[in-house]
Amino acid sequence: MVEARLTTLLDRLEKLIERGEVGGAVAVAGAASAAVIPRVVRDYHKEVNDKVKAVKEAAAALNIPQVTTVTDQFTEVVYIQVATLLTLAKFKKPADFMFLLNPGKAAHEAGDLVHRKDFKAPPNHLKAVVDGYQLFQWPFYPSQDELRDNVKEFFGQIPFYGNKVIKLEKEADTKWYTAYLDLAQSVHDFLVERCDGIQDWTGKEDAAGAEAYFNETVEAVKGGNLPSGTVGAAGGAPAKAAAAPAGGKDKEAREYNKTIAPLVAALKASATALNIPQVTLASTQFIEVAEQQSAVLQTLGKFKKPENISFLYATLGANF
Repeated sequence: MVEARLTTLLDRLEKLIERGEVGGAVAVAGAASAAVIPRVVRDYHKEVNDKVKAVKEAAAALNIPQVTTVTDQFTEVVYIQVATLLTLAKFKKPADFMFLLNPGKAAHEAGDLVHRKDFKAPPNHLKAVVDGYQLFQWPFYPSQDELRDNVKEFFGQIPFYGNKVIKLEKEADTKWYTAYLDLAQSVHDFLVERCDGIQDWTGKEDAAGAEAYFNETVEAVKGGNLPSGTVGAAGGAPAKAAAAPAGGKDKEAREYNKTIAPLVAALKASATALNIPQVTLASTQFIEVAEQQSAVLQTLGKFKKPENISFLYATLGANF
């Protein structure tokens, strides 16, 4: 039964991939509904979330008000990249998308003002953070080489002032800078590893709505939230899914996962060897949707059939 369903599923999804109808988002299944969050957003949030918590804790331990302020501002802009990623995944590319820079620009200017005007503030701490804002220019580099090279250059500028913090040879200062650099490094690495397409506008909605959506989403993601509500603030744990039954569809889900695991590994390896970005992206999308079907099986095994089961189609992506 599982093999037959798998064959049917793969045939259907393959046709969708060939027609370009499966988008870059996949479902995060809930008990009664599904919220669509792109994989790249979930991966980014997972990458930076603990590091945000670490640098905020280090700033609190350092207990210098100006450093705490600029640290809070920087970490908010780190989270605001979620809004940027969601906007790029939802809309066609606008002629002017400078609005993506507004939150980072405001935070940069605020930090730079403190650096220039507040003579009681530690200058090297503040300047190290101010220099880090350049990382968030990534959506404006259209080519893989431009994005990779500029992000590397911007990250490389941070230690110029950061090393002066280390030379103070004060434990709390060093711990703060190390945590800050670790966060900036995670942003750098995430962007460089995905420089072959992360900056692309892949959505299908009218570009006219992009700015309003971005501004609204900026507010929604502050503090480390995701619009789905599946992830809480920095350091918070994802909401736990309802326990699946011990047998029935749960057993089928385990069999399904066991069946597709070697096929997924083979597809990933083949896509890597082929080294065509578009094929790699399509393969990743296909795998994500295929893996989500275990949640569908568990849902069918746990609940009576509702009148409307169209939410199950969310597992096929936002653009289905």
